[in-house]
Amino acid sequence: MSTSDVTFEVPDMTCSHCTNTIGGVLQDHGVTVFDIDLDTKKISADFPSAAVRESCYEAIRERGYTVVSSGDQTDSTGSPARRQLGLKAK
Repeated sequence: MSTSDVTFEVPDMTCSHCTNTIGGVLQDHGVTVFDIDLDTKKISADFPSAAVRESCYEAIRERGYTVVSSGDQTDSTGSPARRQLGLKAK
């Protein structure tokens, strides 16, 4: 996988409208989309550059979605990722 191939998550992607919106954003930025998996909420794509990747993440956020880089504990803004850890309240 080249350094421009990226898999990231959009945890609030819930329907085909979401996948069409996000896929459209990526394609409008010249990104090659390999897969958008609604079940896992993961997207695999080839970004021409890091600047384009960040621009896409920002455009996706502007449409109301959260972007989480896979394997990271922070989202693309540097904020803690919203992940359910399965912890029980005391």
